[in-house]
Amino acid sequence: MFAFSCYALPEIEKDWYTYDKVKHVAYSASIMYWTMSFNKNFAKVKNNNLQISAGITISIGGVKELIDLKIKKTEWSWKDITADIAGIAIGAVIYNNIKI
Repeated sequence: MFAFSCYALPEIEKDWYTYDKVKHVAYSASIMYWTMSFNKNFAKVKNNNLQISAGITISIGGVKELIDLKIKKTEWSWKDITADIAGIAIGAVIYNNIKI
C-alpha cells in the first residue's frame, strides 16, 4: 500500500518515497531483528546487543552503497542510508515488543 501511495506525493519529494527506500527499510528492519535474535539466543550477547546488531546492519547497508558506487557506477545515496537507519529503528522496536 505504501509503495503505491508514493506516486501520489509531490514531485520534489518523490525520491524519498520510492520502492527502493521501502526495500531499504524492510531489509534493514529484517536484518536488525534477526541479528538481535541471533546475538541473544546463540552468541549469548547480553549487554551490547542493540549496538552490535545496529553496527552489523548499517555496515551491510554501507557495503551495499559502496557496491552501487563502484560496481554499478551510481551515486552514494544518503537517502538510502537514512532509510537503513529507519529500518534499524523499526527492527529494534519490533524485536523488543514482538517475540516470534
